[in-house]
Amino acid sequence: MKLVRLGLLAIIVGAIMAWIIKSQEGFVILAWDKHAIEMRLWLFGALLLMLIIAISVLSWFFMSVKRSGRQLKRWKDHRGEKKSRNQTLAGLIALTEGRFEKAEQLFNKSAEKAENRLINYLLAAKAAQEQKDFVKRDDYLQQAAENEPDANIAVSVTQADLQYESGQFEHALASLAQLWGHRQRHPYVLKLLGKCYYRLKDWTKLYDLLPEIKKNQILNTDHFLQIEFECTAELLKLEAQKGCEQLQQRWQSLSSEYQKNRRYVCVYAQLLIELGAKAEAEAILRSTLKRGYHHDLIYWYGSAAGRDNKSQLNFAESFKAEGANDWQLHSTLGQLSFHNELWGKAKEYLSRSIQIKPNLESYRLLVKTLEKLGETNDQLNRLLSSALEYAFDESHPRLLNRNTENLLTSE
Repeated sequence: MKLVRLGLLAIIVGAIMAWIIKSQEGFVILAWDKHAIEMRLWLFGALLLMLIIAISVLSWFFMSVKRSGRQLKRWKDHRGEKKSRNQTLAGLIALTEGRFEKAEQLFNKSAEKAENRLINYLLAAKAAQEQKDFVKRDDYLQQAAENEPDANIAVSVTQADLQYESGQFEHALASLAQLWGHRQRHPYVLKLLGKCYYRLKDWTKLYDLLPEIKKNQILNTDHFLQIEFECTAELLKLEAQKGCEQLQQRWQSLSSEYQKNRRYVCVYAQLLIELGAKAEAEAILRSTLKRGYHHDLIYWYGSAAGRDNKSQLNFAESFKAEGANDWQLHSTLGQLSFHNELWGKAKEYLSRSIQIKPNLESYRLLVKTLEKLGETNDQLNRLLSSALEYAFDESHPRLLNRNTENLLTSE
């Protein structure tokens, strides 16, 4: 119905225009070079109108073709992106299921049409890593960096993480050190860097990193304190290998917080004793024990005998009330009594130590004490037999326990 109305309107408008143009008297002359064309004004108007209509139709046609091309491209791109998303999803499922080769293929294919290729290349690198193909892994990471230049930090961190997981600690450290050097000090970079130093036993570098780890709260308190203690203890051991003077210098360089901590004092005292500096060990142990009794401190205090045995014994005996049920205190009192040639006291303390908790240290010294007291061979043999039985039980689980374990394992 609309077409009929438009047609009638066009006829009426055309008739009116024809009548107007026909009533016009005049000519139009088109001349160029030595040629000229003469035509009636109405005919020129009609030709001009037809030309305008033709240009409009052609313009509409070309615009429609161009618009259709864009729509077709948009449709193909959407279809490609949808296919890429499906491939990425299938790749994630394959990666989770442990089908790493299939996952790598899917991630690689989906990267061609993916809107964000970075994710696909990083996942493909992970799949290659699981296959122990480190060359392909690094190639995927390189492609990720090339496609997303602004994501260099993310790629470098991922590379270091994968290298650490694969046991390539030196390579991971090189990647992380570069980030650290450019002041990209993200918490995860810091954590990975600390883990690499720990694995490589680079205690000096790890020790220097500890303030940053503590400041950024990378580890929980208990874990941090354990790492801090282990790192510091290892550094003290390294200095002890160079000599007593170097060890003491290192100890003096530590903060007062460390020097008052009984765990660090025990390590330092043990190293001094091993180096033969028992007087220095006794002094620091005595000073720390005055601030509070602890079984570890009193144990090493007995090993530091030799400076003034009588004074040491009197000092150790001042803790008898606090360590009444502490085998380590009685072992120390036995050692100090032995060094003071108080054989009766030594026997009493060492026997009490073994009674509380059998230990080879007390057994060994008690045998020597009984020899000094001239005990019979039967008594010594019984004691040696008890010591050997204890040593065997400590190093070999009882047969009943082993059989029970085997039974549980077989089920």
